[in-house]
Amino acid sequence: MRKILLILFCLILGSEIYATEYLDISWNEPEVNSQYSRFILENKLSESKIIRMEERNNDYVWGNLLESFSNLFSNNKSNIIHHNFKKPKSTFDLSFYAGFDYLKDSDEDFYYYNYAVLLCGSINRNLSYYANWYMGKINESNNLSNNWVLADTWRQPSGEGFYLDNITAKINYDSKLGDFAIGRGNFEIGSNISGSIILNDQTNDYGYFSHKIKLDNFELTFLHATLIADSTHAEMGIDDLYYANKKLEEKHLVMHMLKWKPNKKVQIAAGEQVIYGGRETDISYLLPHTFMRVTEHNLYNRDNVLIFADLDWKISESNSFYTNFIFDELSKSKLFTNWWANKWAFQIGDVQKLGFRDSRLALEFVAVRPWMYTHNVLTNKFSHEDRCLGYSSGSNILKYTAELNIDLHDNYGIDVQSSYSRQGSLGNDFTINYDSRPSDEASWLEGDITDKFFIGSVLTAKLNGHNKLKIGYSYEKILEEDAENQISISYQLIY
Repeated sequence: MRKILLILFCLILGSEIYATEYLDISWNEPEVNSQYSRFILENKLSESKIIRMEERNNDYVWGNLLESFSNLFSNNKSNIIHHNFKKPKSTFDLSFYAGFDYLKDSDEDFYYYNYAVLLCGSINRNLSYYANWYMGKINESNNLSNNWVLADTWRQPSGEGFYLDNITAKINYDSKLGDFAIGRGNFEIGSNISGSIILNDQTNDYGYFSHKIKLDNFELTFLHATLIADSTHAEMGIDDLYYANKKLEEKHLVMHMLKWKPNKKVQIAAGEQVIYGGRETDISYLLPHTFMRVTEHNLYNRDNVLIFADLDWKISESNSFYTNFIFDELSKSKLFTNWWANKWAFQIGDVQKLGFRDSRLALEFVAVRPWMYTHNVLTNKFSHEDRCLGYSSGSNILKYTAELNIDLHDNYGIDVQSSYSRQGSLGNDFTINYDSRPSDEASWLEGDITDKFFIGSVLTAKLNGHNKLKIGYSYEKILEEDAENQISISYQLIY
């Protein structure tokens, strides 16, 4: 009851926010993203739209209580607290979020109550910070909730359900030597609509420090993150999962990427990423200007190195093309054979604007070889806390995806996504130890083939400046199995 009274009190003490500009403190954001999402919490807060710089120089003035409360049902953008400091020139924002998510399938109902607090601001535009904390409770701990897109964080059983609790945060310092940051979050590399094959953001957040420096039309980025090892309990010989989770080995992700923009239409990037574990931070991997694959060779080949490249090409004002490529192991003499260690993934897509507001149509094809993202040292799998850091649909797969985004109005839109995939059962899961392979050959779609068709549509409505609503329906059919129909509702209050 006290929590409810506190929330109501915070809602009442709001104030109107005037026209603002934003600071961009993002480390990397793909040129093309999927706009299809069934739940509002799926949409990550953009770091280019978090830190507000108030255009006015006047100090903050509290609005009257009645006017502030009525703003909840109007288009006036307001939050709990906004303050402008003159010396040094700084801003401070505090916002509140509360929401409800509901999912209905053929077997059961599933719902999730959640609330969140966003704290952010800047000091002289050089030092910026934010912290976004949210928590909630899911009604039941069942198979649906365990695999649910929002259940990617810490969980604790409670009665007939369990609690989720998460925090995303960052402190960013902008200097002549580049942006330096320490934070907790996750990242996405490469344009896509069905998920990134290089690094996806569909995992729990992780701690990191990063550096980004721009030199004319070049950009060098560096990231070192601390991950949570997973699927290692069998190697540890521990049966008690709770106890095993307290004994996990250290695990790290390190990445560097060089991006080149020769003109306004073309952007080319290439980089390396390494997964290593079982030891503390390795100083050798803190050098952003060296070849990590060579470094790994000199560390006795005990880590997992992947090399990637991506291209974004704005063919015209209405059409954009992108492609991504990543490989783990390749042999030039065996490149066009079925050698199992030809582990690579390829992604290609095109986006066409439809001439009606910001409506667009996107088409994409993905091919991922068997055994991609796997490793013989389970700590070094390309994963974080039981979720793959690579392509979320798995490997040994061919997948075709189409997405239609219809921008009806400033506050209304419809997103439709459809996909068809064929996936073989051999080496299709990042959790598999590749030393368990049946032979040194691995052909496309080897094993039992699963054909899957999916189509989903979502209506998104911004009811006013503070209330958002999503209503969706999806149909999924696996060949020779019953179809799965789902209805989803997602609501969020922002203040």
